[in-house]
Amino acid sequence: MRERKERMSDAAHLLQAVAAQRNEAASPAKLLASAKPMTADAMRFLQRAAGNTAATRQLAVQRAPKEGNNWDESLVFDHSADAKKYGRNVWGSAMDQMSSGKRRALRDYTDEPNSDFEFDYPTYRETNKYLRGQHVKNAGKDGIDKVKSQVKTLRAALDVQPIPDNVIVSRGSDFVPDGMENSPWKLEGRKFTELGFLSTSLGSKPVGNYKHKRFVFRFRVPAGTPAMWMEYVSHYGSGELELLLKNDCKYRVDKVTPDVNKYGEEQWYIDATILKPSKELAEAKTMEAAKKTGKPGAHHGGGHHPAPGPSSQHHASGSSSHHYAPAPSSHHHSYSGHKY
Repeated sequence: MRERKERMSDAAHLLQAVAAQRNEAASPAKLLASAKPMTADAMRFLQRAAGNTAATRQLAVQRAPKEGNNWDESLVFDHSADAKKYGRNVWGSAMDQMSSGKRRALRDYTDEPNSDFEFDYPTYRETNKYLRGQHVKNAGKDGIDKVKSQVKTLRAALDVQPIPDNVIVSRGSDFVPDGMENSPWKLEGRKFTELGFLSTSLGSKPVGNYKHKRFVFRFRVPAGTPAMWMEYVSHYGSGELELLLKNDCKYRVDKVTPDVNKYGEEQWYIDATILKPSKELAEAKTMEAAKKTGKPGAHHGGGHHPAPGPSSQHHASGSSSHHYAPAPSSHHHSYSGHKY
């Protein structure tokens, strides 16, 4: 009986949406302002009832970020070439600032074991299991000590060059927080903490098979957030466009949107914002205000580490003996990543 009532409720909701779509005077921005999220079945119903054009327009309205989240000031890279160019320019010289131990820790993190401690060093698997309070097999005391040391080294490595701009990153997953896989719309408006390190792809869509996962997270990452472009150390090179974020990352889910992937399977877009600690946020706002008024000392990004700029890119311009940083043609502001 409950299921029947829910179906009737969905049908009534959809009929209202269809009527709104057919009303030429209706404003697209207000179309679903107060509507509950639509399931994939609901979207197919709308396609049949109002046509593909109306359904596409409806989905575009749902995907629009909520007013006040400042997503319009974020760089979005829709093409992998642009993401790579940005990552290399911003983080290329960061490799030269690191000890070999930090670079080794980053590389070990990206390795892919078949079981816990298959290798003599902790990878992402053992590291994140430990941080999430899960059992790490075959570890013993020596293994756990290695994981603890790995966590400390990774955190220090990610502090070397924080993100200088607000950017959009993405991540495909089969899981969502709090086991809400069957009701992901309930995530909207809630705050969560990712206890492990957070692997993302720099850009609006995950790469490879990850883009077909049931849940696609799109994170707005604010300037000043510790991160590392992993191309130069990853076992996968630039193939995953990986931008690694620190553990204990807090974020707020701003919007949850249903969709259907190319296989006709239900898929959910989860738009979220990485939250900076209050102290860091205050420092970033002060730095941004100083930058707008033209006061000296307001370097780009608002963190302790200035972004690579024309006067600080000596490694990227080829004067370094290291091979990490390809020579970019210009400062990162020239990239074709558009504002979200």
